[in-house]
Amino acid sequence: KRNMKLIKAHIFNFGKFHDEDIFFTDGLNTFLHENGWGKTTLSVFIKAMFYGMEHSAKKNPDENEKLKYNPWQGGKYGGSLVFQHNEKEYCVTRIFSSKKNEDFFELRDTQTNKISHDFSSELGTELFDINRETYARSLSVNVYNSPELSTDISAKLNNLAEGADIKSFDMAKEVIGKNAK
Repeated sequence: KRNMKLIKAHIFNFGKFHDEDIFFTDGLNTFLHENGWGKTTLSVFIKAMFYGMEHSAKKNPDENEKLKYNPWQGGKYGGSLVFQHNEKEYCVTRIFSSKKNEDFFELRDTQTNKISHDFSSELGTELFDINRETYARSLSVNVYNSPELSTDISAKLNNLAEGADIKSFDMAKEVIGKNAK
């Protein structure tokens, strides 16, 4: 059985965030803030800590994650994420730059503060057994889209919830829609 939880994020530069600490609690953490607060940026930061950031030659920020989340102040960017996995606590640090060979990855055991070799820079794939694209698609669910439209994460979820009923999904979607009005 895998046991994993987030403890703390320190964002020294990432998109609109500069020198921010975010603390996580046990259980479900919700971020209810106005548009523009940085909810999406925070979720991309967490993904970047586990998976790194893709390098692309595309000039459109909507198609190039590194351009889109390049800090407003400029320069190198990234941060650290403290997490617990199977009762052991780690701190992953990543620093990103415009060139892939200048990106930095480090994983430390927080108990000893020594470099850990328990996982590689492919941390997210090793921890979750899914690739970065599947992880990104699992971060949020649009309740107005049918489950039949989802891709590979749906197969993993279906294995966990055998016998899930599409009618139950439709009923939940209807209730949420009524309460949102």
